[in-house]
Amino acid sequence: MTTEQNATNPTNIKENSDDTTESKWVIRILLVVVTLVVVGILFAVLRPDFLFLLQNTAITRGFITFLVAFVTVSIAIILAVWVLITNSDIEELKVKFSSAKDILATLVGILGTILGFYFGSLDSTVPSKITMSEVQFINRQAIVFSSGGTAPYRYTVTIAGGVTKAVRISNDGWLFEAVPSEIKPGSSINIEVVDAKDIKSAKNAVTLQ
Repeated sequence: MTTEQNATNPTNIKENSDDTTESKWVIRILLVVVTLVVVGILFAVLRPDFLFLLQNTAITRGFITFLVAFVTVSIAIILAVWVLITNSDIEELKVKFSSAKDILATLVGILGTILGFYFGSLDSTVPSKITMSEVQFINRQAIVFSSGGTAPYRYTVTIAGGVTKAVRISNDGWLFEAVPSEIKPGSSINIEVVDAKDIKSAKNAVTLQ
């Protein structure tokens, strides 16, 4: 039988059509997975405190674990759907499934290693509390010092009256925040501090004199 006859053979045409259908399904699933990953990464990166949170080892480990788990589960779903919709013969299916299974087994092994390391190295010690000093006002500057916890510290300063809010990062615990000139004496100021392990201090409210 010639090449042209093979190409026009109804059986070959059906097999080519089936392969095209399978490829389209796989491509669609991959596009959905990639889109979800990209949207998730963009959502996380666009958060103003995302890079700050990644300084926390526990958060970074959890983020990496989530990504690997997501990819592993996605490949498992793609593999399961492909087996259900494929029209390949048994021998061809065995070869393709074996290759896909090897890839999935590798990812499952990596995921197991990450999970074992992640949960096996969690810090079981009780985190130390943050102690904030009283707020001092010198030359229209609010000055406060925090100790304990884990640096860097993230301060959130809210001044009532002028509805002024600011976020400051401090590596040594000191905060020097200029009080806007439009803020009148007698207004209240609230300062909150959060350390690298997301331990918060109690809000400290004072009155500008």
